[in-house]
Amino acid sequence: MTHASTYIVTYASRYDVASHPVARMDRPCDRSGMKPLRKTHAESRRASRARLIAAARKVFATIGYDACTVRDIVRESGLAPGSYYNIFTDKEKAFEEILSQIADPFVPVLKGVRAQAKTPHDFVFFPFEACRRLPEADAETAAIITRNQAIFRKAFYFAGSQAQIRSDLVADLKAWQADGRFKPVDAEMMADVLIALGFDLVIFAALSPEEGAARARFLTDLFVPILAA
Repeated sequence: MTHASTYIVTYASRYDVASHPVARMDRPCDRSGMKPLRKTHAESRRASRARLIAAARKVFATIGYDACTVRDIVRESGLAPGSYYNIFTDKEKAFEEILSQIADPFVPVLKGVRAQAKTPHDFVFFPFEACRRLPEADAETAAIITRNQAIFRKAFYFAGSQAQIRSDLVADLKAWQADGRFKPVDAEMMADVLIALGFDLVIFAALSPEEGAARARFLTDLFVPILAA
């Protein structure tokens, strides 16, 4: 198993949609064992949020962001309409939450696979391979990405995770330049290019795993001669 494979498996295990907490029926009882204890307001809010996120994921994956409405998400969740607006102001906020669940755990994955790189080929290929494998972590995630490419792209570039990915990549590029393994190219501009292509690779891999694999190899062969000293 490659380093990229190891890290993406770790990502998949951390990002287990099925393990999200949902409203449970087996509530704890009071000391008499007779009367179920009532949920606190915070517990109820967390449970409602989890149900709404799970419902929004399914709606965005099957209907799509542009075609769906808040009513579709509420209907899928089984909650009262008012519950949605107690947590999210619109469907874009729900989508941003889902994007965070997908992208935020991926930040340390990318940094980690670069840390394992021993050669310029590894430095370029491992992150591209991790991007290619991201949709494999969950079929619903792949469907969310492919059905909502425009809003997914827009939300990603304004997300905090994108800024952290860029900061980490710039730092790593400069470190490899400092020790003579990379040519002295503009690290900021190179990071922007690599991130944009990695993002596109996620989409292509979600649409076609075979196409994603071919593109990961092509991009690696393209950028290694540009970067390697």
